Amino acid sequence: MEEREQAIIAFHETLPVGMVRFILRSDAVYFYRLSVIPEKQGHGIAKIILNNLEEFARENGKNKAVCRVRKNVERNIKLYQSIGFHIFDHETVHKSGGINIEVVSMQKKLK
Repeated sequence: MEEREQAIIAFHETLPVGMVRFILRSDAVYFYRLSVIPEKQGHGIAKIILNNLEEFARENGKNKAVCRVRKNVERNIKLYQSIGFHIFDHETVHKSGGINIEVVSMQKKLK
């Protein structure tokens, strides 16, 4: 992981079942690579991870959470919207080999 990068890992008993990577920025927590193992998806683990991330961000003086999501992964966009995130920007990311990926930026104000 990068120097400023941190992670939250969710466990079921002693087995890791999900995680998110993040960086604390001046006024926000920027997170990425939120994942839950397939057999545990749909059980609220992602929301628990995000709740913990938001709590950690507030404790560290951050007033919003920000992420980027592939536009074609509607399931993830809907997950974030269900807990208060909204889309505030969109862009095309140009990858090597001529691959273009449409992404949306989402944010949530933390109370």
